[in-house]
Amino acid sequence: LEVLSGGIGLGQPAPQPASGITVAMTTDRLNVDAWRALLSGPDNKGGDKPAGDIGRSSPFLPDRMTVRAKVLDAFGRSLDDVSLDAGRERGDGGWNMQINSRQIAGTGQWRRNASNPSGMLTVRLAHLDIPDATDDGHMTEAITRSVEEMPALDLSVDRFVLHGREFGKLEVKAHTSHDDNQPVWTLDSLTIEQPGAKLTGNGSWRLPRRLREAAAQGDASSTEGRRTLLNFKLDIRNGGDVLERMGLPHTLRDGKGTFEGRIAWRGSPMSIDYPTLSGRLKLNIENGQILSVDPGAARLLGVLSLQSLLRFATLDFRSLSSRGMVFDSLNGTGTIENGVGKIEEFKFKSGQAMASMSGTADLLHETQDLEVAVTPRINATTTSVAAAFINPVLGIGTLAAQLMFADEISKVFTQHYRVSGSWADPKVTKVEDNKPQPPIQERSGAYPR
Repeated sequence: LEVLSGGIGLGQPAPQPASGITVAMTTDRLNVDAWRALLSGPDNKGGDKPAGDIGRSSPFLPDRMTVRAKVLDAFGRSLDDVSLDAGRERGDGGWNMQINSRQIAGTGQWRRNASNPSGMLTVRLAHLDIPDATDDGHMTEAITRSVEEMPALDLSVDRFVLHGREFGKLEVKAHTSHDDNQPVWTLDSLTIEQPGAKLTGNGSWRLPRRLREAAAQGDASSTEGRRTLLNFKLDIRNGGDVLERMGLPHTLRDGKGTFEGRIAWRGSPMSIDYPTLSGRLKLNIENGQILSVDPGAARLLGVLSLQSLLRFATLDFRSLSSRGMVFDSLNGTGTIENGVGKIEEFKFKSGQAMASMSGTADLLHETQDLEVAVTPRINATTTSVAAAFINPVLGIGTLAAQLMFADEISKVFTQHYRVSGSWADPKVTKVEDNKPQPPIQERSGAYPR
């Protein structure tokens, strides 16, 4: 059977193309998830077959499609004011697409590719605003069932918005391969560029074949055996700008450095499964300024508490809304195991004080149990310099004593604290040190008389 031309109209008159099949639809609401379920249908084994297997060789397969919908539901998310045009190339059988909506605007191309049986999908978007999902299960289920048929992806987005927060320019390259006869979705490269930082990464999602077969039977809920792996590095040019884009305004000013790690969890790359999240993280920031922060910013594992402790230890009782705490460096390393972060080393250095921190943080329940040691820095920049000008004999003597005993005096005044409770409402308690303090020793090793 050969079809020379035909048109199908839904909610509008049927188009009349000179050749090929054209489908045109105008509707208030189009539920793509429901159509996917209908087109998948049962196979001859009693399970469901991917929608992509339906009618690939059918003479009624459209050569062009146009969709106009006020609301389009797809993969558990909704798009508004959608205008979609797609057409098939007669030569190579590839497809061209153009989409415009409030959330997505741009073009796409699918072409056959020798290195990937499912072809190559190239997408160029002016903006991509991913709305909150009404049901994340639709996306996970769709990817699970069709992971082996997924085309290689080359995605570029000029303006990427996630959960209402603007992250900058997004670039993604990925492909599907097989390892030990199991499908593996490989993230070749991930780049997010914004004025304050650049995020780069790569990773993979391994899906055992038995889970794909279970998904074909309609069970895509189990995460056992699935594993998502992500390596990332964040090169920070302005830490304050980065935190503000993440919903933590007025927390940090400036700050340059890196934040990198390797994390893995059981389940889909669409969302992190915190109870199975594990990995290693490393942070290095320098030349920044901790500002006054609201309780919500306590998600930074006690930054609010740390700032208060530093002010107390340095006898700086100015308002928290004042200039803030300028720091020279902030370094930390830690691990995550089953959703619980362990801070192995955390050091904070400023002109006024030094602080170290260790402990754990429960990422799922947003609680913490941290030990903080705060040491005031005593150096030649204090009042003894002024005293040397007012009373040279007394001032120079005081200055010399400071230079000689600065480190030892600082250690004597070290204060220890425990930070516990929730991230939103951290509890800070001072830990009394009942251990006898050793006598202050001169640098030469002799005890003062």
